[in-house]
Amino acid sequence: MPSADYEIISQALGIYPVNINSELVSAQLRNRFYWTNIGEKNYNLFGFPTCAIPQPKDKKIYLQDILTSGYADRLKAHCIKESESRPYSNKIKMLRRYETTGMFTLVFEDLNDRYSCRHLNQTELERLQTLPEGYTKILNRNKAAGVIGDGWTVDVIVHIFNFLEVIV
Repeated sequence: MPSADYEIISQALGIYPVNINSELVSAQLRNRFYWTNIGEKNYNLFGFPTCAIPQPKDKKIYLQDILTSGYADRLKAHCIKESESRPYSNKIKMLRRYETTGMFTLVFEDLNDRYSCRHLNQTELERLQTLPEGYTKILNRNKAAGVIGDGWTVDVIVHIFNFLEVIV
């Protein structure tokens, strides 16, 4: 995010965000800002409020842990993006994109055969966003990938909501 946009949003909302990477609660790298009025606030050098929600505890969940089959060649998946809804079907193109951009995740059925690759399946996508398994079952894999890629990591939101004050 451009710093000018970060400042505009923070000024408009009256608070600076907390930065949380979903890698702490899931098997994917998903570094995001969360603007919220939940929880305690700190104040910066200029007296402007900053969200004081602490980082979640690292659950040490790795990509290999969430796969339904196959092998991962990295510890964490790249951030799921809406573009997961338009996967390549040609394995040569998949591998070329994977090896040149590194901006998405492939699973390998055989570690000795790079062409045994596949995209993440629907269950694995749900697990990366810490959604309940089957949450997107009314959608096909590609529609689900688009929705999941546009969503929040559930366990990050749960962590933030843990700091809600109960008013009786």
